[in-house]
Amino acid sequence: TETKTGYINVTTLGVQSYLAENIHLYPNPSKGKLYIQNTTGIQLKSVELYNLQGRKLLAKDENMQTFHLENLSAGLYLLKITTNKGVLNKQVVKQ
Repeated sequence: TETKTGYINVTTLGVQSYLAENIHLYPNPSKGKLYIQNTTGIQLKSVELYNLQGRKLLAKDENMQTFHLENLSAGLYLLKITTNKGVLNKQVVKQ
């Protein structure tokens, strides 16, 4: 369960663990395409990619299994995956 309190998101660890165990990103690090694998049928609602300054670079609400990173500079990014079970944040490395 996610609760928003001002600027802080409070997430129950059980949901985060469940999502982290069942949603996988590969290859990570990636040189171009990044794939999202959902192993349990969790419904993906949206996927957003942010730089470390918090700027949204890419967003998808359909065809979310593949992300194209070819046009991004090498570095660390944050991927926010919103599902019907909660929100999962993952780090992505672009080579």
